[in-house]
Amino acid sequence: MNKDPHCITGHWTGNYSDVEGFGAWARKLVAEKGDSGWKPDLAMIFWTPGYFDSSADLAEELQLTLRISNVIGCSSTTLILDDREYEGEEGVTVSLHSLPDTTVRSMAIESQDVSRAVDGSWWKNNSPFNGEETNSFVAFVDPASFDVEGWLRGWEAAFPERPVFGGLAVGGSQQEIRTQLYLNGRMKESGAVVVGLEGDVFIQGITSQGCLPIGEPRPITRSRSNVIEQIGNLPAFKVLADTLKQLSPEEQQKLQGNLFMGLAFNEYQESFKEGDFLIRNLVEADPVSGNLAVAANLRLGQTIQFQKRDPSTASRELHTLLGRLKASIEGCQTHGALLCSCLGRGSGLFTMENHDASVVSQYLGAVGVNGFFANGEIGPVAGRNFVHGYTATLGVFCSRMPGAE
Repeated sequence: MNKDPHCITGHWTGNYSDVEGFGAWARKLVAEKGDSGWKPDLAMIFWTPGYFDSSADLAEELQLTLRISNVIGCSSTTLILDDREYEGEEGVTVSLHSLPDTTVRSMAIESQDVSRAVDGSWWKNNSPFNGEETNSFVAFVDPASFDVEGWLRGWEAAFPERPVFGGLAVGGSQQEIRTQLYLNGRMKESGAVVVGLEGDVFIQGITSQGCLPIGEPRPITRSRSNVIEQIGNLPAFKVLADTLKQLSPEEQQKLQGNLFMGLAFNEYQESFKEGDFLIRNLVEADPVSGNLAVAANLRLGQTIQFQKRDPSTASRELHTLLGRLKASIEGCQTHGALLCSCLGRGSGLFTMENHDASVVSQYLGAVGVNGFFANGEIGPVAGRNFVHGYTATLGVFCSRMPGAE
């Protein structure tokens, strides 16, 4: 359990049907803090599929027994709490956040709302959030029913330069593929749930894409939809083959399943480095046609560069970004954090347990982290919000301390 002055966290593994016991456990979390006047303004709750049958009752019990106005959460197969990642373990994680001088607003979004929102004005007129006052968002999404990329495009137009942190919920086995989302007394199995902050507390964080550029950055000179036909006036597949030839046989072997495409945010800059690209899956490489297919919308003239993902690259980038984040929030009071890490990370990538969670703890200390392994992570890169894969996104609830610049 974390006992940060502004955040309490806990991991519950009791019987899924023991709703009363869960409520008693939640009350004990607050009581052990030793401050009779402490009251949470927001709670986040995550649960594994073993709790599907009672998850709505548990979340509602948390909300009612602690009298919390805003509770948001979703399901996943792996939960994260503080410096632990509970791979292969059933349970429920809870974080309770005190957000002084801050208003929390919430919204459940239906899947069909995205098609109705032809531009940003629809979201402004049909949501409780104020475009001027809302400073940041948390969002959890059902991946099967919800066009998260389409939603983010419209959301960006309505609420520009407002970061969104969150992830796509995860279900169980093939027999239990449904996911669950919770928001303020309502359990959903489709759409999305969102909370936004107004006032002193805001969310600041990082998006660690975990890739390193290889080869040279070059422009797309012929493409259609998501298919690249030419790169720098050469057949796209030939450019890929020439790039791989420059690597050792050992490096080429490591690239199997770990080769991606980077889309530069600004093709006019003179040089490119790690972090200057939005990383997207390279879904097909056809030596016959000479084309490459990428999981993204492409445009002529866009600068691209192949990217590799491996444990050392992913770990190094996370360390670097957390070092920068720690420096940037030095003058802040923290109120807990949300960590969403891809299902493709964890011990399967790093060959060690608790990698992302322990590195966050190493840099930020006992900040009070709650989160889950996601089927896609939501976070900002270069000032814009995207849905990512193989990524770790961390959002820290912060407020400026008196006298801090």
